[in-house]
Amino acid sequence: MLEDKKITANAGQTFCPPLENMDVPVVGYDMAKDLPPKEGGYQFQEKWKNSGYRMVGTDENKFLPDVTAEMLDWFWANLEKVYYLWAPGEHLSFQWEKAPNEVGYEGSIEFIHETNHLYPVRMKRISMDNYPFTDCLKHCWISDGMFGGTEYGMRLIHMYEDMDGGVQWTTIKLVHESQAEWVRNYRKDADPVKTKNHNEYEAGRFKDFLPQVYALWKEHPDPCQNMHFDLRTRKNEDGSWSHISPNLPPQRIRNVRKQGA
Repeated sequence: MLEDKKITANAGQTFCPPLENMDVPVVGYDMAKDLPPKEGGYQFQEKWKNSGYRMVGTDENKFLPDVTAEMLDWFWANLEKVYYLWAPGEHLSFQWEKAPNEVGYEGSIEFIHETNHLYPVRMKRISMDNYPFTDCLKHCWISDGMFGGTEYGMRLIHMYEDMDGGVQWTTIKLVHESQAEWVRNYRKDADPVKTKNHNEYEAGRFKDFLPQVYALWKEHPDPCQNMHFDLRTRKNEDGSWSHISPNLPPQRIRNVRKQGA
């Protein structure tokens, strides 16, 4: 029976095996404007200085026009609706392993194929307890990405906050020293130019689809079909960071008809 089956958010999407659709063309886009890196760079909290984590490169900063931080909070909760629109031709497969409508933000997991077709990525959202820096923007998404069914990967941070006409979008990648050599070899196998261009493609595409899709879904009343995260951040007394909301899974809506109605 239907109620015995596990139902999760998928927007009815399907995909071809990623090795069978490697030559799909991308669509045109405008490159997002570069913003200057944080003055002095991002500094590790004291308790993270000897953690073994280090940044891969430096922080990347972009200006995303016509996008708001609220839209991006919604975006992360509803990737099944927008993933293929985000980078057409390079986002080849998407499925929730653990969907936000089942587990909320923390612990939700997506399984994707992107620029390196041979290595899928298993991306797991983690607590802000794992955020290592002394400064943070007003909204933050943080996840651990594992490559190709292994336990090796990188920590990925996307932060953003509203500014006139759009948002500041900052990306930071972290790797643990115990995995650095493996990740370095993995990145050699990937196409570095394509990977860099892919990051530009994603940033440049936001204005072309997110405001429109967000507007279509904004008033949809079912919280299980239309999730809303609140990824605003706060700094704690000990210098660590938290989300101001627990971002738990939504309550199921049950319409009970009154007798005689």
